[in-house]
Amino acid sequence: MRIVLVILAVLGLLLTSLLGLVGTKKYLVLSGDLAAQTAQLSPEQREQLQAQAAGNPQAAEALELPGKLRLAVFGLGATGLAGLILLIALLARKERAVHVAALALVALAGLTMLLSPAYDAGIEVDARTWAVLQGICAGVGALTAFGASRLRRRQALATSPRTA
Repeated sequence: MRIVLVILAVLGLLLTSLLGLVGTKKYLVLSGDLAAQTAQLSPEQREQLQAQAAGNPQAAEALELPGKLRLAVFGLGATGLAGLILLIALLARKERAVHVAALALVALAGLTMLLSPAYDAGIEVDARTWAVLQGICAGVGALTAFGASRLRRRQALATSPRTA
């Protein structure tokens, strides 16, 4: 049973890290492109867009999207890195580190899901959907890593000689 948990944890954590790496690159490029497009606007066009943003929530979100995407990029990257740290702690058999890293991974994944923007920019997957997918993989990886660590500890206690 412990082997199955470790295999599921490794797969979940590797997928979490891969989604973090790919998502970071993808949304960093997109936020840079959006920032470059807004930087090319003339002052009159920018004032007109800000005037529209005052009454239109979609226009206001379009102005804030590059900053929100950068925040999502940071969250995706941090969650991917936390997944790698948890994987290393699991494979190194450090029980306390596994517990702390699993908690940190779940917290980062949840925060990334909350802070990532949902938008329609004409691409196949928006940042929130990407963060939810990464969060699911992170949750599976963290829970199975925690379970494997606890099961290893329980089996070690059961087989250790007891002193009377």
